[in-house]
Amino acid sequence: MDEFRLLFPVTHNKDLAVKFNCTPNVIKNIAYKNKLRKDKDFWQGYLRNTAHKHLPKFKKGCTSWCKGTKGVMLNGAETRFVKGQRPHNYHPIGHLSSYRDFITIKTEQGYKPLHRLTWEQHNGKIPPFKYIVFKDGNKENCDISNLEMVDKMHFMKEHHPMKYPKEIKDAINIKREITKYIKKHGKKQD
Repeated sequence: MDEFRLLFPVTHNKDLAVKFNCTPNVIKNIAYKNKLRKDKDFWQGYLRNTAHKHLPKFKKGCTSWCKGTKGVMLNGAETRFVKGQRPHNYHPIGHLSSYRDFITIKTEQGYKPLHRLTWEQHNGKIPPFKYIVFKDGNKENCDISNLEMVDKMHFMKEHHPMKYPKEIKDAINIKREITKYIKKHGKKQD
């Protein structure tokens, strides 16, 4: 270990790895654990010897390989889109899709929930803090006779977790705490 302490400040890690028959990372870890640092003289010599590697590849006055090729696309013509060609995932206006258990429909402004669009067509714009709910609980039944508008208070009474028994409330709170912890600390990398 004494030999390592003497050599580390003035010798490159690759050379030490060869001498001690290990990898440069092992050398770095041993030095970190023993709080060893490289000398200033070592770093000055190292930078002097490697400065040429960090110079730009083009020298002043040299012309670039792409000079005069503005707008020229080499290769790839067979993979370009033809004007008017639609992508494979294109859907026309009126296309029905599902998003979070709700049926959505494509409009000129993008996808909108079908139950809200149906309500607006029959009863006009939905006021703020009002919700459209399904009378029978089936989110796929978007018939106007199955839809009703409720205020926020009624919606919360029906859908808030506190309406459940104590055991389910406790499970919901535990799940919420676990989710908060995961978001705060992130997923650990193995």
